[in-house]
Amino acid sequence: KISRSAYLELLAQADVAYEVIPPIGGHTLEGALRLQVPRPVAEIPGFTTGLVSIQDAGAQLAALLLNLQPGDRVLDACAAPGGKTAHLLEIAEIDLLSLEIDPQRIGKIASNIARLGLAPKSHLVKQADAALLSWWDGQLFDKVLLDAPCSASGIVRRHPDIPFLRRANDIAQLQLKQRALLGTMWQVLKPGGLLLYVTCSLFPAEG
Repeated sequence: KISRSAYLELLAQADVAYEVIPPIGGHTLEGALRLQVPRPVAEIPGFTTGLVSIQDAGAQLAALLLNLQPGDRVLDACAAPGGKTAHLLEIAEIDLLSLEIDPQRIGKIASNIARLGLAPKSHLVKQADAALLSWWDGQLFDKVLLDAPCSASGIVRRHPDIPFLRRANDIAQLQLKQRALLGTMWQVLKPGGLLLYVTCSLFPAEG
């Protein structure tokens, strides 16, 4: 809806201080910036009208690493709350299928898409377990984003309750889910296609 340069003018008018994010792993986040002082989303200029989204810089790499091309058939396998889903739709004209196993979280995907004014005919959301193939219509995907369920050990800074909610055997259980998901994703990917496996975990066992 707006270029970064035009949005920076809005921030200047609202006296909101920001900084540009340096390249990460050689990738430039051209549509991103960091607010110097955190604030509620309702106080961020243009958030409620869909001019901007809030997303970690690392998470924004996912859409860039997929190297989307117009017309790509793309699967977002564990899509809620929809931040990466929306970013994919903003970057390229693609045929996107978003899967989410939790019916309560599917509404978050829809609300994100609606807030941003993204309602392409080529986007479909399904409630399904991505590890099973009951949702699949048999058509292979050019790109697959698997943002797998994990311990979330890498985002403790924002969710300090995580260490108190996890148990020693959680990693082994999560590994089983991650392996099952990966096993299915390879089956639906075109030969020569690209699968991006993502977790927000610091543990090598989950990577």
